[in-house]
Amino acid sequence: MVPVPRGTAGGIQRPGTPFLTSLLPLAAKTGSDLQVDGEVSSALNDNFKQIGRIWQDWYGIKLGSVRGVDREPDGTDGSKGVGCFFSGGVDSFFTVLKNLEREQEENRLTHLLYVRGFDVDLDDRELDAMVAGRLLSAGEELGLPVIRASTNLRRLLK
Repeated sequence: MVPVPRGTAGGIQRPGTPFLTSLLPLAAKTGSDLQVDGEVSSALNDNFKQIGRIWQDWYGIKLGSVRGVDREPDGTDGSKGVGCFFSGGVDSFFTVLKNLEREQEENRLTHLLYVRGFDVDLDDRELDAMVAGRLLSAGEELGLPVIRASTNLRRLLK
């Protein structure tokens, strides 16, 4: 069980969501069930089975049960941000360009997210600087800010 620290939620509308999305691959890899004590996005909550099917097909790992997740209350909370993971590759560019071409206001991208440690190794600072620079330039051309983050999740899953 992952208790979501109430004081660390800050401006996060669904404070359980980042914990759940971060720990889900590790729980799947180890065959563990996952219980998050905190409010989670209903869209994420509603798509666990689909995520599990994709991971089973792609990686051969089975998603355990996800329990005890408090759903968000009905209605909207007024948050407006929509993000997309962005590596600068063909798939992420396609996703971004299709979204900007088709989506209306409420589903239109507002941010791009680059995560060092997914495609670029945490220890390769030179490559990270080059990739991040290119992604920041692409984000500027697209009119979307790029949020940078790091993770060691890939190392944990090896």
